Amino acid sequence: MVARTPSLDQLAPAYLGGLTHLHTVLSNHHDHRESDLSVDRLVNTLIEADLAGSPEAPLQYLMFNEHPSDPAHPKRLGPLSLRGRQLLRQRRRPIVRRVLMFYGLEVSLLPGGQTDLTPRLADHCALVIASRHALPAKTEHDAATITALFEAACQNPAVDVLGHPPRYIEDIETVPWPEIFAAAAATGTAIEVNLNTFPGANGTPLQQAFWRTWLRQLAASQALIFLGTDIHNQYQLDEFILQWRALGQPASHHENHLARFLLALLEAKITPKRIVTASADQLESWLQMDKSARARLPLGK
Repeated sequence: MVARTPSLDQLAPAYLGGLTHLHTVLSNHHDHRESDLSVDRLVNTLIEADLAGSPEAPLQYLMFNEHPSDPAHPKRLGPLSLRGRQLLRQRRRPIVRRVLMFYGLEVSLLPGGQTDLTPRLADHCALVIASRHALPAKTEHDAATITALFEAACQNPAVDVLGHPPRYIEDIETVPWPEIFAAAAATGTAIEVNLNTFPGANGTPLQQAFWRTWLRQLAASQALIFLGTDIHNQYQLDEFILQWRALGQPASHHENHLARFLLALLEAKITPKRIVTASADQLESWLQMDKSARARLPLGK
């Protein structure tokens, strides 16, 4: 008897035990507004949708990863900056309505290989995602420079995850992704597969082909994987909820961005065991290790 493949509405909680890489108004900057969400508004929306807030709800936890500095003009914050104090204050928030909360950061990679993370913000930070934001054009589209930036981030003991690595560079064929994945695996750095940057149904043929190959290469590597939703605003949050509710309707999967994302993971043979964010227990166990211990983890554990 052939075992039936679980439906996507059954698989979604196995892959997405919580939501990570969430942004609120704390990620807004002067002339760069990217969120209309507060922590309370986001949590209450998910609770009202029956996706969080009870033992039976599929989303067990939420992880916020605000930008320290303006991602459009990244730089290190001063030691007494108001923004730094606001980010530190956010970490002291209690659990909101029975939802497990983590407060991390999404830092920006700087041209020299450093990040805009300061020692004070690094202290007691749940998780640091390092992403490419507003790099100089000659840096942003040079394969060797991109590779060096990612490898420097992997070597940084404060960086836990490489954030949305292929964003805007799917057309650069010479980026050696298997080498980058190997560097991540060797240093205990996870690779983010980002729902927000995954191409939709209207993605170009080049984007679709790139992501199929990229996910297969990631699956073939020894790197562990971090699924990031990268939700910034109420519209994206509402769309995520609508897509989750429609997962049990196969006829709509082609237009359902979340369904396409989960199907791409399945096609690449990426299992929940490879995904450190797949459950609260899996994530908390991983967060308690330093990077050298993570690098020694057997694949899929």
